[in-house]
Amino acid sequence: MQSRIAERLMRVRERQMVGRTAELALFRSALQSPEPPFLLLHISGPDGIGKTTLLRAFQGICDAEQIPVAFVDAHSLEPTPEAFLYLLGASLGLPPDSDPVAV
Repeated sequence: MQSRIAERLMRVRERQMVGRTAELALFRSALQSPEPPFLLLHISGPDGIGKTTLLRAFQGICDAEQIPVAFVDAHSLEPTPEAFLYLLGASLGLPPDSDPVAV
């Protein structure tokens, strides 16, 4: 039952996405490709344009495909590898001294 609710919520979120068909298709094709077409997908734009909504849609696609995903909000993150790894570990629910890359 849980997965059916999640699937319905994802479909509702996708219907609310306006003008992001190309981005969603690019992301889906990258996930299905044996050799991803890029190493990094950079999302940028002015405040309020829907960047977080798009990232949440990407997360929903990963969830539906059972691909592990971590949503890391780095708004107030100190720009260091250590800070990023700590935040990534926290978003994955790991103990503070764990290595999230090794998981």
